[in-house]
Amino acid sequence: MASRSALPEVGSPQWIFNELADAHRKEADHFEDFTIAFRNELEWLTEHMADVFTQGSTVDITELYKTPGKLRGKTPRNIHKVALLEDQK
Repeated sequence: MASRSALPEVGSPQWIFNELADAHRKEADHFEDFTIAFRNELEWLTEHMADVFTQGSTVDITELYKTPGKLRGKTPRNIHKVALLEDQK
């Protein structure tokens, strides 16, 4: 078993240096993991959008922003108001 004397004393300059170095190493690892995941997502999005634009079909952009037919003419119901109206009857 390693002796405790090999470790620098807590709060000493060497201990602070070791802790900072470890924190920077962990930060670099997390940053690398994040950038790899981000790069993969961006590549997927680029490929997907390329497929969308090269299908040759024409898409009416205004149709994408319209409310679906089953929702047209309906407004969100406020459950609290409905409950109050029922209580008043």
